Amino acid sequence: MTRSRSIGALIPLAACEPDGLMVMSDGSYVRLLALSQVLQPLRGRAQRDHIRERLSALCARIPAGQGLQVVVEADPLDVDDALAADWGHTHRAADAAERRGDPDAGEAMRRLGYGLEQTIRRSAPSVGAVAMRWTIATRWTPTTGTVSLRRPGRSRGARTLTTAGHERAAADSLAFTETISGELAASGCELTALDGAAALAALGRCVNPIGAPAADDLEELPQVLETTDPAEAVEQRAELLSAIAGLVELDTAARDWLVHPDGSLEAVLHLTTPPADTSPWWLLYLIETPPPWRLAVHVRAGDRARQRRSYRLRRKRLWAENRRKERDGKLITEETYEREREAADLDTELRLSGASGIYDVSAYLAIRQRDGDADALSGLCRTLAKDFEGATDARLHTGAFLAEDSWTSTLPLAADRTRARCRFAHRNIADCLPLLSTTATARGGVPLGYAIPGQTLERVDVFDERYRTFVTLVTGSAGSGKTVSVNALLARNLARGAVGYIIDRSSSEDEGGSTRHAGHYEQLAALIPGAETIHFGAGQHQVVINPWDVADPAQLPATKVKFLVALHTLLIGDTPGATGGADARWTRAHPARARHKCCLSPLRADARDAAGTNPLRRAPRPRPRPSRRPRRRGRQRRIRPQATRRAASPLHRGRRLGVARGSRHNDPDRRAAAALRPRRPARRARRARDARAR
Repeated sequence: MTRSRSIGALIPLAACEPDGLMVMSDGSYVRLLALSQVLQPLRGRAQRDHIRERLSALCARIPAGQGLQVVVEADPLDVDDALAADWGHTHRAADAAERRGDPDAGEAMRRLGYGLEQTIRRSAPSVGAVAMRWTIATRWTPTTGTVSLRRPGRSRGARTLTTAGHERAAADSLAFTETISGELAASGCELTALDGAAALAALGRCVNPIGAPAADDLEELPQVLETTDPAEAVEQRAELLSAIAGLVELDTAARDWLVHPDGSLEAVLHLTTPPADTSPWWLLYLIETPPPWRLAVHVRAGDRARQRRSYRLRRKRLWAENRRKERDGKLITEETYEREREAADLDTELRLSGASGIYDVSAYLAIRQRDGDADALSGLCRTLAKDFEGATDARLHTGAFLAEDSWTSTLPLAADRTRARCRFAHRNIADCLPLLSTTATARGGVPLGYAIPGQTLERVDVFDERYRTFVTLVTGSAGSGKTVSVNALLARNLARGAVGYIIDRSSSEDEGGSTRHAGHYEQLAALIPGAETIHFGAGQHQVVINPWDVADPAQLPATKVKFLVALHTLLIGDTPGATGGADARWTRAHPARARHKCCLSPLRADARDAAGTNPLRRAPRPRPRPSRRPRRRGRQRRIRPQATRRAASPLHRGRRLGVARGSRHNDPDRRAAAALRPRRPARRARRARDARAR
């Protein structure tokens, strides 16, 4: 048995204007934002906390009764589309080489391009590579009295809007969308507001993924209706739906899924209970679903003043109920105390922060089975629901008897028809927005591999303008694939016409003649016409790049010695024959460098020693010993028995009398050091100074 439903009965779209404003059948206004770059929390806990603060601030800007929707789409990676830009770079570089008269180089670039394409084509199905897309839909519902929806009589005719009310609501919708766009841009996202044709194309991509129309084909459809004729409005809506989905009809006879005209099945799961704890990654379990899938999260803000009053009364009620049970001696479960503590925390949060509130969140996941295998789709839904509950303690409903409304809730129209809502506090709402990604790819660059988790194609651009220096560091343990990664980066940049130089000491023989690590880059160099491999070093190698590297240190020609002396003179900056002037001042100002000069020029150091002008061979000066603190007046020094015996001994007699050499009273160095050391003011002088200061 089949039961077909037309697209017009499932899509609540009434009109679309050229600036991207879409008017729904219930009178709400929707605008779409396409995100080309989402948040990447890959720099530690501090960055994740900053992202959560920015997303919480975004949700705080949602007025009461309004909402937004985040739609994440994942499709299997289209290799032709993913490598279109790479082939463009390769063809341009090859054509330029052929114009220079080097056809072999152009042919080598194209061969490297074919190698890249074959690598991506073979690896993408095995890892389940996906191409992800993020869209945000802002929903503005006019308040009572702003827009009047009128029906002609009691018939089921078309609703009409007043011109003034429509313009006021459209301006409010635009202001709300610009506010959300500004908060997202401040968080680090890159986004673009979609016009009418692009918005219809995004909607058609979700309705009919195989035959979705392009935005260029829909430029003439969006228009502003300035008439109250119901027939003209219905005709315009029919044109929009026909351009989006054509004659597509969905079979809704099955209990758990929808059947598309091409035979594919689509099931929709929705969140029924909130998780025990939230984190930035608790929705990552849903994103790990095999493609194609579509995740839609609706966030609606409530009346914050009413919520504060409601949760304050709830806290008082729970407190009074628990105290009454304690007085009567009744048993109170731990869950009851937990509800009381939660109500107290929410009441405190709502009272302390004026922007805090309670949000209604709905999450829907649409999974599509292209081969039409009902058993595989049913098993996937059950496994996903079980694993998700085990990891987050949140439950997913398989969507029995709710397939139609749940499917409409996944479209980028911010229409939550199922209304399967869970409440989240302000401190947890940032974790409910799926605007995070595990990808670290660059905007351009060459493909390198896939991100795990996420299975997205990652690109590396060593010339990205966002980096301070164009330096790429490839690090890892032994056998982790550093050489393979560098070869891949070089080959894929060479296919674009780049020129590279490799200096690798492990590719040549070591001092013992071992070649265990040799040949890392010889194969790549053999694929490029005109490339050459040069081994540096003494002995049997071709070129010596180290000036101190010689074949036999015991037998040095005179020219080599002369060259090394000239090189040392150049490196040190010394001029032969200069004994004073600037060279002497330079030596006194830089004793460390003078030490190097003496070490490298022993003959000159000996000559300076004989003349007595070498600053490094100067006689050491005696270090003055610090004098003991003078005794205060009016205080007698007590002589201990041990000190008496020491003074009576002949070795310490001179020190006791103060006439022996080295005494602190007769030592001239001690007296000079004491004269240079600042004296402490006397007690009377210090008291007088303090009195004057007071």
